[in-house]
Amino acid sequence: MHHLWNHVDFGIALLDAQGRMVGFNNWLSNHSRLSQNPMGLMLNEVYGADVNARLLAAVGQALTRGHSSRLSSALHPSPLPLYSNEADVERMRHAVDILAVSSEADGRQCLIQVRDMTESLRREELLRRQARQLQDSEQRLEAILNNAPIGMALSDTHGEWTYVNRALCGMLDQPPEALLFRPASGHVAPEDLQRHEDFEQSLLHGEVKASQIEKRWINRSGNRVWVRVTATRVQDAAGEQPYLIQQIEPIDDRKRKEAEIASNLSEKETLLREVYHRVKNNLQVIQSLLNLKRNSVADEAARLALAETAERVRSMALVHEKLYQSNQLSAIDLADYLGDLVAQLQDALGTRNRGITVLLDLQPVEADLNAAIPFGLIVTELLSNCLKHAFVGRDEGVVRIELKPQADGARLVIEDNGVGFSKELDLRGGKSLGLKLVDSLITQLDGELHATVGQGVRFELLLRRLSSRGPQSTY
Repeated sequence: MHHLWNHVDFGIALLDAQGRMVGFNNWLSNHSRLSQNPMGLMLNEVYGADVNARLLAAVGQALTRGHSSRLSSALHPSPLPLYSNEADVERMRHAVDILAVSSEADGRQCLIQVRDMTESLRREELLRRQARQLQDSEQRLEAILNNAPIGMALSDTHGEWTYVNRALCGMLDQPPEALLFRPASGHVAPEDLQRHEDFEQSLLHGEVKASQIEKRWINRSGNRVWVRVTATRVQDAAGEQPYLIQQIEPIDDRKRKEAEIASNLSEKETLLREVYHRVKNNLQVIQSLLNLKRNSVADEAARLALAETAERVRSMALVHEKLYQSNQLSAIDLADYLGDLVAQLQDALGTRNRGITVLLDLQPVEADLNAAIPFGLIVTELLSNCLKHAFVGRDEGVVRIELKPQADGARLVIEDNGVGFSKELDLRGGKSLGLKLVDSLITQLDGELHATVGQGVRFELLLRRLSSRGPQSTY
C-alpha cells in the first residue's frame, strides 16, 4: 500500500511502536529538505531541534494511549520544518493529524498526515480582513447617516421603514424602535395621505425611478411638520424586491417664509389693484370734466379739441382698468385691450349707426404699463381719424385692424377702404396735433410707421419695445 502514498497531495509518515519512521511518501520528502534517509530514525533525529515539542508529545500519546490529535501552524508554532519548495525561506503553514493505528502484525503504530494550509489560511485571512473592512464600512456608513443633517430612511415594498437615522427620529420626536417596521403612512397628516400613497406606489411599481414630494408629518406631540421627501427606487441584490432610499428635509421654516411672502404679495397686489382702480376713476373724472367743458364751449374747434382729449384720457383709463382686472398686475394683453378700446371709440363716435364696420384680427401680445399707454393713444388717434374722416359722404365702410406678435415685438395694421388723403401724409411736418402725437409715441416704443395712401389709408406699425426695459412713458 505504501506505493499508493506517492500519488496523494499531502504528506504521510508511519512510525512504529518505538516512534521510529518505517514509511513516508514523496510529498513529505519533497517539502522536508531531508539530508539523510529517515527510515528507522526518530522524528527528532530526522528534523532535529526544529520539530515542535507538541508534535513529539502528541506522537507519544498516540503510541502509548491510542489518542489521536491535530496540530496546526495557524494556532501553534510550525509542527515541522516544511517548505513549499527549495527556494522558500518562510516555512509552510500546515496542519498535522496524529492518528493511532493498530495491526496484528505490527501492533500499535502512529500515522502522521501533513496538509499544506498556506492557501487555505491565506483565503481565511482574506475573508477575515474583508469581513473587518465590511464591518468598518458599515460602522462608518452608520456614523455618516446618523450624523447627517437630514433624515435618511429605507422602506420596503409594504411602505415600512427598515432603517431610520437620528435626524429622522428627531423630526418625529420618536425613538427608532417606534418607527422601524412600521408604515411611514402612519405619520402622514390625513390631508396628505392620498398624495403620499400615490407617491410611494408610483415608485414601487416602477412608473418613475426617482421622485420628490412635500407633505406634512405628525410628530409625537401631534404637531404638523413640513418635510420634503426625495425617494429613489432600488432593486435588492437578487433584482426582485424593490425598496426606497429616502432623504427627508425639514422645510417648516421655508414654508413659513413662503406663507409670509404670499401674504405680503397678496397685500401688495390688493394695494396695487386699488391704485390702478383709483387712477382709472380719476382719469374718468377728468374725462367727465372735459366733456362738461365741451358742452359749455361754443367754438366748434375748441369743442373738437376737448372731445379728442377726452378720448385720449379714456384710452389711458381703460389701460388701468385692464390692469386691475388682470391676474398679472404688471402687464396686459393688448389684443383684449384693443377689442374694448375699439368698441369704446365706435360708441363715442356713433359709427355703428353709420354703416361703418370694424373687423378685428387680433392675436395675444403682452405689454406692460409703460408700453400699453402709448399703444392705446396711438390706436385712439389713428382709428379716430379713420372713423371721422375716411368715410365722409359715404353710407358704409370697412376698417380692418390686425395685431400679430413678432420676434422683436408686435405688428399693428389699421387700414380702411375710405376716401384716403388728398395730399401726401406727413406725420412730423403736418399741422395735426394727433399725428404729431403718434410720431412721438412711436419713438417711445422704438417703433416704425409706414403709411400707404391709395384706395383708403393703410397704417402699418412695427413696435419693438413692449416691456419695462423701454423708457418711461411721458403721458
